[in-house]
Amino acid sequence: MRNNLVDALAENLITFLPMMLKKVIRLDTVYIKNLPHTAPIKILPLNQLMVLGILHEEGGLPISKLCKKLTISSPQMTIVIDKLVDLNLVYRVHNEQDRRTININITEKGEEYSLEILEIAKENLKNKLINLSSEDLLVLLNSIEITKSIFKKLE
Repeated sequence: MRNNLVDALAENLITFLPMMLKKVIRLDTVYIKNLPHTAPIKILPLNQLMVLGILHEEGGLPISKLCKKLTISSPQMTIVIDKLVDLNLVYRVHNEQDRRTININITEKGEEYSLEILEIAKENLKNKLINLSSEDLLVLLNSIEITKSIFKKLE
């Protein structure tokens, strides 16, 4: 019985995450009406957004830790970092304790971009959630709070 629950949960979680990205957070349709900037914002590919998000939350990290967090190979991560460096959103710096290690840090422009993308994602999400009933909103809120507390136990 327990194995059936674990199997069902694993299958549902695997299908849930892509659905969240595609149907709920979806950044290709940008709602800009309440944001302070005037020019439309260019939405980066998801892997670049994820790198920026991690650096925004955690600060500078070695490339190897970014690779582990995002399960991206080192060659792929190098391409992602190169593109972000070209856009002046991140920069490389040698680790002072170990010169062989290169840390990736977010620039001020990268911080501003990350905050703007978070605001856009929040606006997109609010525009979708507004269509739900109060009961659905309450159930969803409670479910997410419970899920977050359970996921913290997995760490």
